[in-house]
Amino acid sequence: MSELLAAMEREGFDLTSDEGEQRAIAVLFGLLNQAQQKAMGIEFYVWITQHDGRVRDSHAERDDKIFRWDNPPEGGHPSQDYGCRCYARPLGVEGYWERVSEGVETFAADLGRWEGNVDHMYLDTDSNVTVGKGKLLPDAESAAALPFRDRATNELAFADEITIDFDLISAMEGSQSRRASYYEPFTHLYLPQSDIDRMVTEHMRKDFKALLRQYPEFGNLPVSVQVALWDMIYNLGADGLAAFRLLRQAIEDGDWAEAARQSHRIGPAEERNQFVFDLFMDAAGEP
Repeated sequence: MSELLAAMEREGFDLTSDEGEQRAIAVLFGLLNQAQQKAMGIEFYVWITQHDGRVRDSHAERDDKIFRWDNPPEGGHPSQDYGCRCYARPLGVEGYWERVSEGVETFAADLGRWEGNVDHMYLDTDSNVTVGKGKLLPDAESAAALPFRDRATNELAFADEITIDFDLISAMEGSQSRRASYYEPFTHLYLPQSDIDRMVTEHMRKDFKALLRQYPEFGNLPVSVQVALWDMIYNLGADGLAAFRLLRQAIEDGDWAEAARQSHRIGPAEERNQFVFDLFMDAAGEP
């Protein structure tokens, strides 16, 4: 009720007129909508206007854009600004994931270019046991949790069989120059492509939560920027991406040329860094 009274005082309407009553209903509906969504654990919403000639320009620019309840834009959430008739459509995590599906699919389809696509265990350039598209296996237990199959029989491997492969590969000497295929003759297990692809999706799902913490309006960013951030968090991890504070500021400012400059990583091949640089610059060329 205090929010309604504040709106009445701010906008100068009362409940004795039809217009004032309609405005009060709009304010109350917005407050109730917000309370219900937050009670359901919904953190995000999509701003929806009335799509008519009465919508102010600043709100028209927000139409179909994603906002977070704990970070109101200037003027407040829908219905809170003076005379606002807009609506906050709830956006759960699954709905958000669906909205960014173009970037997800683009990144996932191109991931093998940078991380490889290897169905057996091998040592990466840092001597970490790895499988699939850059999936690190820190210990035998994590390897045994995956559905490896026997290459000769195609039967699911037992945990002790997986441990044998893992221990053999982990005991080998790593090399910056060796390709993943070098290790194949020393293994007798493989991971089906469907399971490799599933691991990528699961990995991205976890990264998605971290991306939304760091970039709440991730879904409003150009698709090329989304793909660039997917590549960086997959490669660096959430903590690694969070360390790029100047990149984050450039993205918040919409300065894509500066974001491109701030995206350079130490470790990945220069070709991969250039790929991400170009993705940010693609956004600079969008209208």
